[in-house]
Amino acid sequence: RTARSAVGLQYGNYESVQGVGYESPQGYLEQPVLALDGAVGVTGFAYSMQAHDRYLHLPYVLRLGEEQVLSRWNMVRQKLTVSREQCKVAVAADGAALLLSTGRGPTMWRSRAASEWPCGPWNALYSGQVRVIEDGDQLSLDCNDPDDAVFTCHVQQQQQQQQQA
Repeated sequence: RTARSAVGLQYGNYESVQGVGYESPQGYLEQPVLALDGAVGVTGFAYSMQAHDRYLHLPYVLRLGEEQVLSRWNMVRQKLTVSREQCKVAVAADGAALLLSTGRGPTMWRSRAASEWPCGPWNALYSGQVRVIEDGDQLSLDCNDPDDAVFTCHVQQQQQQQQQA
């Protein structure tokens, strides 16, 4: 099955060209790979009459080859210091969940590794930089107040093998 939208990111060996779809390997069932859920101060993109239903409500669920733009319009309390396209979250064709910072100011991220309970320190990702997202990572749209607009990432198994009858 071809993806609805293709990813236009490159990170190491993770590459996909915008406008080019993918085919799921035979014998596998396409499953959601990444869910972006609101943790604090974020909402679905509900500020446009033309917004597609999938942008209106959280969590945002992405499959192979899909991407989601996060912006100031995802903030409960919007700030002009956050860009209209602050970052893109995407799932590459190989299943890697990626964060690409595209805003004027950096996009913030932190790890939710068990060794850093409840969570690690905020890290800056500057425009054009890409990072692989891991399960439990958090993303912040506002570099000036990172705890004000936060998404939590839930990375799931990319594919589940179909049972042979």
